[in-house]
Amino acid sequence: MSLIVVSFSCGTTDKKTDSDFIVFNGVEMNTNETALELITKPHLTGSEKSRLAAVFVYYGWTIKYENGLLLIPEEYIDTDDEIELLWNFTTKANDKEWFDYHVMERESINVLQNDSIYHVKIENNTDLNSNEIEEFNCCSEDFSLDDNYCNDERIESTQFVPFTESPQLARYLMVTMGSFENDSIEFNLELFDLVEASEDYRRTANFGSKKISTINYVDEIRRYMCLFVNK
Repeated sequence: MSLIVVSFSCGTTDKKTDSDFIVFNGVEMNTNETALELITKPHLTGSEKSRLAAVFVYYGWTIKYENGLLLIPEEYIDTDDEIELLWNFTTKANDKEWFDYHVMERESINVLQNDSIYHVKIENNTDLNSNEIEEFNCCSEDFSLDDNYCNDERIESTQFVPFTESPQLARYLMVTMGSFENDSIEFNLELFDLVEASEDYRRTANFGSKKISTINYVDEIRRYMCLFVNK
């Protein structure tokens, strides 16, 4: 299973670790306002993940990104003092004034976007469900290409995450689903890169329209996505 590991310092509180990792969604005050506790909601939005990750990177704390989830070392929640620090990180990630002054939004999205991570924008013109196409790893437990493909380090580390409007992405993958007839569906894949000067996107790669069976269409489109971005 592929992991994206980020650990470098932009601030003053450098913290490295070899601990086991847990899912992290932030810290909040409990309902009685008597103690801090980990936020247990299942998923952050792409923007929330990128901003929270950027604060960790700013202070040099280790994080991981795996199958669409933000993870931190388990030892980071060992003490009340560390929980309070994580609350401070959560607050800063949601404080626009602090974040804009200390961490450029471009840096925040780059924490979760490198050569292995693609943000997915879906235009679904069918009645078929496209949620599972939006977020997955090319070589994971719930979906995996053939071993021959997953032996390729680039494909083995490729991950897809949902598109986010803010901060603006450096690139994204457009998946268009349409022409749904009987037992077949037509789809297309396109890569778009940001043109810095104009803040507009230009298409840099086009897969070309392809018709496939609606039987196991999710895995079929996933397969083509993995191969397309790594061609």
